[in-house]
Amino acid sequence: MGASTFRFQQFSIEQDQCAMKVSTDGILLGAWAPPIDSRRVLDIGTGTGLLTLMYAQRNAHLEIDAIEIDPAAAEQARANFEASRFAERLSLYPKALQDYQARHKYDLFLCNPPYFTAGITPPENARAQARHDQSLAFKDLIEHCCRLANKEARLVMILPTEREVAMKAELHKQQWELHRRTLIQASPRKSPHRVLLLAGPMSQVLQEDMLSIYDEQGRYSKAYQFLTQAYYLPFAFE
Repeated sequence: MGASTFRFQQFSIEQDQCAMKVSTDGILLGAWAPPIDSRRVLDIGTGTGLLTLMYAQRNAHLEIDAIEIDPAAAEQARANFEASRFAERLSLYPKALQDYQARHKYDLFLCNPPYFTAGITPPENARAQARHDQSLAFKDLIEHCCRLANKEARLVMILPTEREVAMKAELHKQQWELHRRTLIQASPRKSPHRVLLLAGPMSQVLQEDMLSIYDEQGRYSKAYQFLTQAYYLPFAFE
């Protein structure tokens, strides 16, 4: 394994060919996503394959499909899948969501969506696709999730807090509702900068909470450790 390898307890991520590397956002989303009893999950824009591998670790019965528009990232995700103990349950499709035709409907969608709409676009095209919504607007994300969804399907995602209103507007257009909302702050004295969202077409009482990544001393908070302890290697919290 090279210097670009990110090691977890039950799998490793090679990421030298991926524009977007393993991040705290991705780890938060993979750990926060709820377990489900059904069988079909779609990881939209899998990148390194992180979300798929985290969710496969937690849900031993699941079959997970992952799609990725960038060819280099798709091949690296495929290799990460094949190197894992979960390989038989994972499938990779090098496609955009807009072009993806599934053989079945899905019970859960995982997505760390591109969300930047203004400012300087990163010079590398792959990084631009991964970070800016030019390749997957919120409108397209929700519409195609609806196209591929079972009646009680759910969508799990992480966004900057300033993009939440735009996402909620698109959910509302498709008559999807928020089921859970967790605000993420770097530390107790910082304003929330990310929000984890769980949404679906079924009506449900909204659950809301907040999580700090670090405590007042600059160490990983107890809540963050509890959420992610099944994934990080033990020395990460020392």
